[in-house]
Amino acid sequence: MDTLKFSVLYTLEDFRRYSFALARRQNRIATLLIIIFIFLFPFFLMHNDNAFSWTMYFIVLSSMFVAAIIFGALAVFIARIRIAKVFKTNKTLRYDLHFEVNESGVSCTSEQGNAIVKWEDVYKVLEDKFGIYILIAKTQGFIVPKRILTDDDISSILKIMEENAQKVKRI
Repeated sequence: MDTLKFSVLYTLEDFRRYSFALARRQNRIATLLIIIFIFLFPFFLMHNDNAFSWTMYFIVLSSMFVAAIIFGALAVFIARIRIAKVFKTNKTLRYDLHFEVNESGVSCTSEQGNAIVKWEDVYKVLEDKFGIYILIAKTQGFIVPKRILTDDDISSILKIMEENAQKVKRI
């Protein structure tokens, strides 16, 4: 039985990337609906009033596009502040964590206690260029930053996960 052991001390950047990875995954449908609304809303205005010209359509479309960019940037800014506040106040994120990943599941130990999660209890496994996220619920999981692993360790952990959990989703 292959067992991969590693330790990690999370940084604010690790937690921020994890939080944005979850948000990016959850907001795809909302973003699509907003884009559709931005393009279709001016058409509804034109349909109800024949005096509504194409020039006015592009003015409204441009205004809505600029507003979407401003509100999107504002949302990211507020999210970054909230994530930093959560990281600062959640002391359990700043403990040294010791992981073991094997065919039976994931074990995480710290000075506060330990958690053992079997692969059948894993909700989803996500991977991006910065880390591997083992989700035990929609918004809870283990962060495995790639910065602490070698390329061989990353290959091993992904192989173990793909053989024992559902498919690893690359985001």
